[in-house]
Amino acid sequence: MSIDMQQFHSVFFEETQEHIHEMERILLGMDVEALDAEDINRIFRAAHSIKGGSAIFGFDGLTGLTHEMESILVLVRNNELSLNKIHTTEFLTTIDLLQTIFNAYQQHESIPDKNIAEQIVKLQELLPKGINSSEDDAGFGFFDLPISSASSTSSTTQTSDDEAFGFFEPLQPTPVKSPSPTPKKASEESAPTATSTSSIRVDTQKIDSLVNLVGELVIADAMLQQLHQTQAHSSENLQQALENVNHNIRLMQDAVMSMRMLPLSFVFNRFPRVVHDIASKLDKQVELVIKGAETEIDKGMIEKIVDPLTHLIRNSVDHGIESAAQRARLNKPVCATVTLKAYQKGNNIHIDVSDDGAGLDTAKILKKAKENGLTDTADLTDTQIWDLILAPGFSTAEKVTDVSGRGVGMDVVRQNIEQLNGRISIDSQPNEGTTFSLSLPLTMAIVEGMKICCAEQTYIIPLTNIIESLRPTQEQLPSVANHPIIHIRDEYLPLISLHDLMAPNALKPHPTQSIIMIIESGKHKFCLHVDSLEGQQQVVIKSLEKNYKAVTGVSAATIMGDGSVGMILDVEQLAHIAKQQQIADNQHG
Repeated sequence: MSIDMQQFHSVFFEETQEHIHEMERILLGMDVEALDAEDINRIFRAAHSIKGGSAIFGFDGLTGLTHEMESILVLVRNNELSLNKIHTTEFLTTIDLLQTIFNAYQQHESIPDKNIAEQIVKLQELLPKGINSSEDDAGFGFFDLPISSASSTSSTTQTSDDEAFGFFEPLQPTPVKSPSPTPKKASEESAPTATSTSSIRVDTQKIDSLVNLVGELVIADAMLQQLHQTQAHSSENLQQALENVNHNIRLMQDAVMSMRMLPLSFVFNRFPRVVHDIASKLDKQVELVIKGAETEIDKGMIEKIVDPLTHLIRNSVDHGIESAAQRARLNKPVCATVTLKAYQKGNNIHIDVSDDGAGLDTAKILKKAKENGLTDTADLTDTQIWDLILAPGFSTAEKVTDVSGRGVGMDVVRQNIEQLNGRISIDSQPNEGTTFSLSLPLTMAIVEGMKICCAEQTYIIPLTNIIESLRPTQEQLPSVANHPIIHIRDEYLPLISLHDLMAPNALKPHPTQSIIMIIESGKHKFCLHVDSLEGQQQVVIKSLEKNYKAVTGVSAATIMGDGSVGMILDVEQLAHIAKQQQIADNQHG
């Protein structure tokens, strides 16, 4: 009977990716001067697992490299080889190659055989003279057999490991000789250990399909609620039944959405390596501190925040952190700190990237911005000056490097965050450091919004962007350069009419006879003139571009309770229009 091994590939790929990440994480945090025996064991077990599983499936590219890693680690475990920075650096290079090979097998692409052969030679050169790594090729696979002294020609390569790999967990640990243990840090002692959990692997497409079905239920529920409200004679029993249905749909929706949530550790865990490599290249000492990696966010946003965060972290290490000599002159610790922190507040996820470097040089930024034509005034607050570094093409770098300084990156950060309906803000103190703060919605599938009416069309504004709504007086509506503004609590804000954007030919009521909404996007505030408010409602986000086309000022669409299409306003675009209007007013003023 033949067995189709491809049916096990998905499990192998998932477990192998976890092993690769685990090895990299341990190596980056390892102190070769005070080795932790368990760290060595964990790296060995991860390499051993990849070696065994890949051999079963015929993925020889993975097998050969992990075999060489094992050969070195066995000697370290037996106190026959002292691990140093040369070994850890070569291991990290090997892990990079393992990731490349892994991706090639997973995507059915060609394997980099030449690179594999070269790296195997480099690893073999790390072995003591007289040791041949090919001698410890004893059986591995689903059942790994220990090598007895009678069957092995070299005691240094003897392995009696019952550590499992891939599909099988070890029955009990096997004692091994190891370096003298060092006390664990408090954070390590409190770290949860792997335990058996009741879980199953589910294809993400099935989860997405379930989310879509729940979204349809939400729409159907809204239709039923509206239909019931229009009935002349409402039944108390029917009302109670509808309330129960609505309550249960909300619970189901929360449960399904939680399935899409993933911890930010899926993103954060790649950055210790990023900081390690950049700091080494720039000859800086930088420690990355990660906080709140357990904070969860919608899986659809996980990969979309990788690039923005990578830009911010690279920028902090390159531009934010001073050289070791400069830090010494300022009596600052030679080893700088970059902190990556995440936390949830309300319906938003906040991610801060902070450094304890030199801070932003406002004079230098302003000078560069004037040279690039980004501003022609010096009458700007620190916050406004900081925001200039997010403009396209802005860079204060004296020279272009392969790390940063090409004038691209920070504007990409802003664009990517705004595409996720998020916001970015900056705070900086001279010689104390800089913090970039990102605010992102928990999910992009459903939004809690306020229904508004304009020219008999319904629009939705996310509640998180609304500060307040009011009916202004005539005294609050001065006019500057033919651009309407509103005066509220000693503050002048630009006023945008939704009629002018969406229905220019429709009859527009005077602001004093309608509603003004104060909207916030990032650090920008503006006012939006609409006909009326129709109440709060949770709506399911539908792509407008996929089903129709892109519309200025609109980010998506939704189905309303009466079956009509409601437009979800793009607050970032509206803020940009308001900002341009404000700049024009300042130039005329």
